Amino acid sequence: MKTIITSAISMLFALSPMLMSAQGVEKKIIATLGPGEKIVHGENCLLLDKNPESISFVTVVTSGSTKEYYCYGKDGKKTGPVAKPDATYWEGCQGINLEDCIANHECDVEDMAEYLDWGSGSIKFQGKTYGPYGQVMKLCISENGQNFYAVALDSEMKIMFFDKNNRKVELGGMPEDLIISPDGSKAFAVIKGEINPFDPESMARIMANPEEYNNPKVKLVGINGTIYGPYVSNNYNDAWFVPPAKLVIYGNQEVSLDGEFLFKSQDYISKCDIWVSSNGKDYAWANYENLIFSDGSKYTAPLSIKYILVGGQAMLKWVSLDNEKNLTLYSRPF
Repeated sequence: MKTIITSAISMLFALSPMLMSAQGVEKKIIATLGPGEKIVHGENCLLLDKNPESISFVTVVTSGSTKEYYCYGKDGKKTGPVAKPDATYWEGCQGINLEDCIANHECDVEDMAEYLDWGSGSIKFQGKTYGPYGQVMKLCISENGQNFYAVALDSEMKIMFFDKNNRKVELGGMPEDLIISPDGSKAFAVIKGEINPFDPESMARIMANPEEYNNPKVKLVGINGTIYGPYVSNNYNDAWFVPPAKLVIYGNQEVSLDGEFLFKSQDYISKCDIWVSSNGKDYAWANYENLIFSDGSKYTAPLSIKYILVGGQAMLKWVSLDNEKNLTLYSRPF
């Protein structure tokens, strides 16, 4: 029996490196902090999208009212203690948005006169004329510049959502926002409430159902007629596209991708802390404690995370302070 147990343990240790390589996680210790050292947040510069990575940071040791600083440079050298840290250790990140956040493209056209013929309600786009559509209230251009999406009030007082490809869908209420995919192929209107304020019968509907007006629900209506929701307003957090055209919705404490459930969390998750792979199957998300992957693996909550492309391969890179002393750089195919 002892021989069997010993063999099993030996096999387990033999397999461990294979399991780590199967996940494809690479790990490299950048620096080991000295006794009592704490990283000074806001005085570091972790540029993970550089090749090679550029990492510099400042630590502090506090003893009563006395503070001593140590500076870790991009060359791997440590200087200190000093009474005041050198600003050059973090100035390389000034003016740079280090947050790896997938934000919705600001698509609204400020000067619609460039695209609109107000008299006819037609839209001029890429040398062609589209419409007339009626009174155009909202006009957006896709990030790649190849499509427009608009909302107009037609002659029957209906709110219509349409694009240059003649896709058209009626909206039950006024859109608060239009979300357009990076490749310009998909778009959703975010609707809060299902009352068309231009409908002559809208007041009667409000009087008959004041709850619908006072506590409107949120729906996402796609240009192809797809509808997600409704969500209670307080439970709807956000929605955004990940390249090229997959829609992430965070509502009711659930995160979904193109309507398919991914995971649920009781803790609030910023859209800056969720990453979805290009295959749409793998994902990762971070809270104050861990970076968690869809395969269940967890890592100490990172100081910085970056989603990048390396030679056509998508990678997730992050820096964590492991065991409160080892500043460690990780990378994983994603």
